[in-house]
Amino acid sequence: MLVLNMVEQTFTTTLTFDIRYQTSQQALFGIYTTLYVIVILITGTLFFSSDVTRLVITPVEKMVALVQKISVNPLGVQYKMLGEEDGFVAGMETTVLLTTITKIGGLMRVGFGEAGADVIANNLNDSAGGKLNLMGGGNMITSIFGFCDVRQFTDTTECLQEEVMLFVNRIAHILHNIVVQCSGSANKNIGDAFLLTWKLTEGLKDDEICKLADQALYAFCKTVVELNRYATFICNFSVAATARLYKRFPNYSVRIGSGLHVGWAIEGAIGSNRKIDASYLSPHVNMTEFLESSTKAYGVPLLMSEPFYKLLSSDAKSYIRQVDRIRKSEKDDPMGLYTYDSDLNIDFADDTRKQSKSKQAALKLMAAMASKKSAMVSKNSAESKVAAAFASKAGKRSGTADVKRGGAKNGPPTRDVENPREEDATEQGKRAPVISLKPYTTDIWEEDTDMVDLRHLVNGKFLSIWGDGIAAYIKGDWRKARDIFHETSKMSGGKDGPSLFLIDVIDHHGGSAPSDWKGYRDESAGGH
Repeated sequence: MLVLNMVEQTFTTTLTFDIRYQTSQQALFGIYTTLYVIVILITGTLFFSSDVTRLVITPVEKMVALVQKISVNPLGVQYKMLGEEDGFVAGMETTVLLTTITKIGGLMRVGFGEAGADVIANNLNDSAGGKLNLMGGGNMITSIFGFCDVRQFTDTTECLQEEVMLFVNRIAHILHNIVVQCSGSANKNIGDAFLLTWKLTEGLKDDEICKLADQALYAFCKTVVELNRYATFICNFSVAATARLYKRFPNYSVRIGSGLHVGWAIEGAIGSNRKIDASYLSPHVNMTEFLESSTKAYGVPLLMSEPFYKLLSSDAKSYIRQVDRIRKSEKDDPMGLYTYDSDLNIDFADDTRKQSKSKQAALKLMAAMASKKSAMVSKNSAESKVAAAFASKAGKRSGTADVKRGGAKNGPPTRDVENPREEDATEQGKRAPVISLKPYTTDIWEEDTDMVDLRHLVNGKFLSIWGDGIAAYIKGDWRKARDIFHETSKMSGGKDGPSLFLIDVIDHHGGSAPSDWKGYRDESAGGH
């Protein structure tokens, strides 16, 4: 039997594929994809972070820096709104927040003043409990204090009624601008009265203190001038208010009385958590107010204490005279009273002035306003009749329809109010004057024509005679003093207030000094 053995043979086929190209392409594609994603992420991150930095981080950092500056010195910050280049876009929450911080800071600045700077700074730095701490102690400071008061304010308020706020704020605009430019600060506004300060900080040299004292005196003298020069701006009221004012005071003129003194005071917050005032407490502050009130008795617009007088430069002292020597209280030392003589009847709005009539420009403007507007008031109204009468009276007094308003340098130009093409006088009168003073030097007492004109009634001869009189008065030789004061009164045409006041004092004592006369009048019992 034949057996066939068959051997199975297996054949293996191997196929080889070369995918290196495809793999490298895929790798490159992956790299490119990764790089593209990286670029997109980086670009997006940069754009996003740029917006975040510009619209969020930078504004927040600037707000934090602003708050830190406020906490250190609330008065040293310039509160202004930042623009879009700083990241503050209208409608953004950061813009609203910055606006709020700016307004709050600005309100703190005008509301608290220099006296409140430390109060605000201490409370912002002390965040314990997030509450205000207004019951802390004060700080003792040394300062020149100035106090001024508007004359006839009660009667003026009755005439102007709701417009009295315009009246006071216009006076404050002029006064505060001058004081700040003379290195001082406004502290309190008490109705018709203003308290101003010139702080004498530690480290000030004698010549720097002397300059501050000169600037304080110059500020009050310049204020008297500018109140006269811009009388048309101050007294630009409605026809009805103007009529009431000039009916009661036909020759009304803005007048202030001022006092200057130097001494210590306690600076701090006064009040409670419901209402506080940052101010100064001191008998020296009260002395300043006493000096101001005494100007009425002496018939002068300004009185200075002897301690303040001693701080002045020799250039300023040469135009100042002593008008009395008093003792305010039993605890005080006797001190002299001094004044810078001022002729308040000069029209400083007239650049060609030669001591022209007081308030001529104001009367002309009021006449123009009343004549133009009285026709708009109902003929059946009682106020219409008063306004018409005032227009006629003021028109006769002015004698012309031309209105010269403001100073020759700063004020609006002369114009004819009857010309319809000209701007309305009322609108011009509403413009707040821009008062710019030159940097102070001792030459200003001779070079400033306003200061020279202001004291023109008092010359070297008058001061020499007056000096003999005040010396005899203090020495106790009242008979000689009385004769000299009569002479100085005649030299001034009977208008020198200190001469008339001291004559009354001497006559009140029978023409001779009291047996216990010690060279000063005792004011401890009050009065003058």
